[in-house]
Amino acid sequence: MSEALPPGEPSKTSRRTDPGEELQKRGVYRGIEGLRSVVRLQSPGVTGLESVVPGEVVETPCGTCFLLETRYPLEYAHGNTHLSTLSPQECPSPRLARLAGDQRLSALDFRSAIFFDIETTGLGIGAGLVAFLVGFGTFEGNDFCLRQYFMRDYSEEPAMLYLLSRQMQDLRWWVSFNGRNFDLPVLQARFICGRQEMPLVEAPHLDLLYPARRLWRKRLRSCRLSSLESSILGLSRESDVPGWLIPDLYFDYLRYGQAEPLRQVFLHNALDILSLVTLAAKTDHMLHDPFGEAAEHAVDLYSLGRICESWRQLDRAQCAYEQALQGRLPPTLQEEALYRLSMLYKRSGQIERSVPIWQDLRQRNTVNAFVELAKYFEHRQRDYVTAARLVGEALAFHDLPRGGQRSAPALKARLARLRRKLGEGGLPMPRIESYSFGSITVDGKTHTADLIILPGGVRLGWWRKEGHRLHKEDLHEAVEAAPSVLVIGTGNVGSMEVPQETLDYLAAHDIRAVVERTAAACQRYNELAETEPAAAALHLTC
Repeated sequence: MSEALPPGEPSKTSRRTDPGEELQKRGVYRGIEGLRSVVRLQSPGVTGLESVVPGEVVETPCGTCFLLETRYPLEYAHGNTHLSTLSPQECPSPRLARLAGDQRLSALDFRSAIFFDIETTGLGIGAGLVAFLVGFGTFEGNDFCLRQYFMRDYSEEPAMLYLLSRQMQDLRWWVSFNGRNFDLPVLQARFICGRQEMPLVEAPHLDLLYPARRLWRKRLRSCRLSSLESSILGLSRESDVPGWLIPDLYFDYLRYGQAEPLRQVFLHNALDILSLVTLAAKTDHMLHDPFGEAAEHAVDLYSLGRICESWRQLDRAQCAYEQALQGRLPPTLQEEALYRLSMLYKRSGQIERSVPIWQDLRQRNTVNAFVELAKYFEHRQRDYVTAARLVGEALAFHDLPRGGQRSAPALKARLARLRRKLGEGGLPMPRIESYSFGSITVDGKTHTADLIILPGGVRLGWWRKEGHRLHKEDLHEAVEAAPSVLVIGTGNVGSMEVPQETLDYLAAHDIRAVVERTAAACQRYNELAETEPAAAALHLTC
């Protein structure tokens, strides 16, 4: 029989313990409740949030929340741009809406937009991630009003969500930077966890990250907001708190009541939102008037050309490339702009403007130019010899793509077609102009690596299964070209061995073999090439 309990004492099975009391007995507190008095005894310098940030505590049906409201006149300069540059009465340009991927934006003015940014307890997305500071910026009258909602403890989240929901009721769409993938999903998750319905879930969203990448990624190393601020907006943040440190500062506030560092967190959030306004203005103006003063750099004009070309606005793309080429483009982008411009000329029937560009790009060893010139000489000039020589030069490139008109199989097929058009022995024969140890000049071009010379052009980068022994597998391309004779250069002193099985392999394909040291092989090749389709496989060094 169990022992009787004193009168009024609950049984062990029915006893209920308050978890909060048990935690406090062990010295564990929720948030900052019950902690400040203890911490202040150890840290006299700790101050309340209200003495650091000039905000106020707002009462709601869901509890309290801290709110800081700041109003900026539209004449306020953020970096090199005034807030008034983005007219609240105007709508985003159709081009900006298209670049953002939501055409609904072009029917909404900026007065109905929420410029927003959040600060969170981490970087992932999930139920455990909390947005402890949410900034909403809106145009109100002649001001840009920034409201920053802050929860001083996790228990204030319902009140913060309540206030956010109320402000969303009067607005229609979002403006953010990477908010589509991070900020908005985090907010949605917090509303779901709080069992509240979030307004504007399906509202249009202008995420400026994507237009910024399309416009400036060719010029800037990074399209992070901080990079855009310094390079595009003319803003330098001095003594700004780094984003990765912000969660730790909030946790220090919750654990120890350290409010002073939060001053920089509020400022960081405010600067992010002000940058959204000026970045939206810069982006919108650049797309609205792409050939005016908004495009300040030749690389930006090139990017505009790419955008217009992708939208099939070919006249605008042509104009953008032409203006970009009048400025200072990096060499790689200059070649890309020239080629794209030449193709636009070709599409519009201005082939006579394309050819000089291709000739220029050919001198820069741009493989696209060789292919386009080959097509031009084959189909328009009926000059099959020149076309074949250009195809042969294109085949000499090491980094040909695997597919498309510039791939090695496509070029070989083009060369075979030209051979049929020219008739037997009609392909142009390259001529060796000089040879010395490790160097050879063919048709005016000097090469310093082993090569194969075929009817129609040179194949660079020839290397063998064994460096100084010639296997039949090393001659596949030469056999495929079906010359009548193959001259093999064994090196300056004849170090490359040619086994009998390799000679038998050539004979089986009706190809005569002439084996000489490379100096003599070069001379012999030139002699044979004058009367028959000859090829040469030349080892240039030892």
